[in-house]
Amino acid sequence: MAVVKNDPQKDVIPFWNLKKKAKHRVWQAFWRAMLLTEKLESSTEEPDHDVKQVDDEKVRNVRRLAALEEAVVASGIDCIKSHWTGREHMYTAQLRQLACDALEGVDVFWNNPQGARDGQLDSVSCFGKMYVVPYPFHCVVVYDDANDEAIVRDECDEATPLTSHTNLAKLLSINFTPEVMAKRELRQKLRVLSHSKTPFTLPFTRQEKLFVGRKFRGLKWGIVPTFTFPGYYKFKCKYTKGVIRVRSSSDPRGISSLLSKLFMVKKAKMWGSVLAKSKIVQVRDHIAKMTRRAIMKADHIGLKPSMEESETLTRIFAQTRHIWENGSSLSTGACSSPHQQNATLSDDFWLHVYNNPHLSYKRLKRYLRLKESNPLLQKLPETHTLALDSLYARQKWAFRDPRTTCWFVFWDDVYACNSDMKLDPMDFDALDPTSICYREPMERQELEEWLRQRKLLHKWRKFNPALLDLLYEKKRDCSK
Repeated sequence: MAVVKNDPQKDVIPFWNLKKKAKHRVWQAFWRAMLLTEKLESSTEEPDHDVKQVDDEKVRNVRRLAALEEAVVASGIDCIKSHWTGREHMYTAQLRQLACDALEGVDVFWNNPQGARDGQLDSVSCFGKMYVVPYPFHCVVVYDDANDEAIVRDECDEATPLTSHTNLAKLLSINFTPEVMAKRELRQKLRVLSHSKTPFTLPFTRQEKLFVGRKFRGLKWGIVPTFTFPGYYKFKCKYTKGVIRVRSSSDPRGISSLLSKLFMVKKAKMWGSVLAKSKIVQVRDHIAKMTRRAIMKADHIGLKPSMEESETLTRIFAQTRHIWENGSSLSTGACSSPHQQNATLSDDFWLHVYNNPHLSYKRLKRYLRLKESNPLLQKLPETHTLALDSLYARQKWAFRDPRTTCWFVFWDDVYACNSDMKLDPMDFDALDPTSICYREPMERQELEEWLRQRKLLHKWRKFNPALLDLLYEKKRDCSK
């Protein structure tokens, strides 16, 4: 945000949150730059190191930090704190691990409308695929029969840890009740039959309609050719065998999906006579013999949204017992392990380092040594001692007192957001120790004289009395 141009200064400076801006410009700017350059600097001792791999590593570092920031924006700082509170609480940590090991995947039941994104549960069956977001920890249930999903959080409160994980406990307990377990077993049987494309016998007959074009029937009296009437013909079709295909709203092809929506019948033969316009015409064998298939809805096999086993399903399972008993369940749908992401930058980094500008040097070194698995970060206190010393010197100055914070933020913002002014870096760049942001906050007359010496203060120039009024008014507010 520019304080000299682009934005009206009166709409910007009075509303500054100085602590957040100082954190962003000093502490967080250092870590963003460090993650972008650390791999490049460390690779100077390895001349044979592949340049593309170095660039990819830098991109991964920055993207990982961006992902952690996005998680905070999406979930909120309270959820981030709740994540770490729950991690330190033994019972909540065990519930989280159990959700990952025993429940993550398909055929998860969750009927609580409070978790739905829009506050209204649109699913009828309340079954879906659940995946775990490890940071901040929460479970997401994507429903099979509706374009909807639910988020299950264990908002762990440090003051009342025993009552704050109720949502996660309910999710686990309800999925292991006898009633829900029977429904989950039924769904898994259907999935195995779908995956193996196992045929079963389920005969039924229905009347259908088919358009038949003009076809040669034969010769009348040996010399007169006869043809069928073109048009739609009604006939009875008898189906004998079928296969189950499992599909879901998120997987229209039904390859590895969740809810049985369609019942597909293949290679069923039709028989009978055809109704042609106003009279019955007997069709020859070469017309009547054909293969047809019917796509039936789930209720054709007795499958209801309640997921209770019907008589029809019982007969189908009896025929295919050798398949679903020995078939491997496809219910495990666990998401990719977060270990690779944590190898670049751990989940802890954002809360304990990046968003903690008052972290002491001693605790920082301990954290990097014990919590980070990236060797470059572990060795940072040894390989970047001067950079860290400079960081802590800037941090100490920027957070010395509210007036100094205001002074530092103002001048750092001026230089960062007004590059076209061609300001002297020795006077304005925060990376230069001679910058004005490191001087003791000046009185107004002293500052005006300093600006005049550099020909920067004038009524019609970018540094003008109105801008200085805003600066000193903000300083007075900080002194209160």
